[in-house]
Amino acid sequence: DAGISGLAFYRGIPGSIGGALRMNAGAHGRETKDVLIGARAVDRSGRVKVMDFGLEGKKAIVTGAGSPIGFGRTIALTLAKAGCDVLAADIDLEGARNTARELEALGRQAAAVRVDIANNIEVKAMAKAALDKFGRIDILVNNAGACTPPKQFLEMTEAECDSDININLKGTMNCTRAVLPQMLKQ
Repeated sequence: DAGISGLAFYRGIPGSIGGALRMNAGAHGRETKDVLIGARAVDRSGRVKVMDFGLEGKKAIVTGAGSPIGFGRTIALTLAKAGCDVLAADIDLEGARNTARELEALGRQAAAVRVDIANNIEVKAMAKAALDKFGRIDILVNNAGACTPPKQFLEMTEAECDSDININLKGTMNCTRAVLPQMLKQ
């Protein structure tokens, strides 16, 4: 089992603190069937205690949620299983739509939008779509990312460096700036 440590994931270690999201995307994007939402601790007597993080009814945006093998889809599904309504955002609109259908099959409200997170105009439209659909935004998962094909740093072109920076740094900033004013008002 490979775990995602973005929100902490520990499995089967007595006395460990469990993660906010327990999932396994594995090498081929297959997720585990068991999902733990909350913190998990095993006390001295061996009893497992789970703390609910209160995600029921929260409204979330997950970027990069359209790939069937990426973490975004699994994060979106995990949030839905915890009671969140989710906007699945991805540069691949059909992939985002597929994820949204899976979210709706879990009984949650969902929507899909196409967004290039490096494009601030598209990001603002994504935030507006979430507000129009859900009325508020409680959670933003800045998951979308990409990288140019691996090569030595000195062999990378300026365009390749710009692409990596625009998606992975500027894209995260764009998304955060687009939703943070609304979040601060809530």
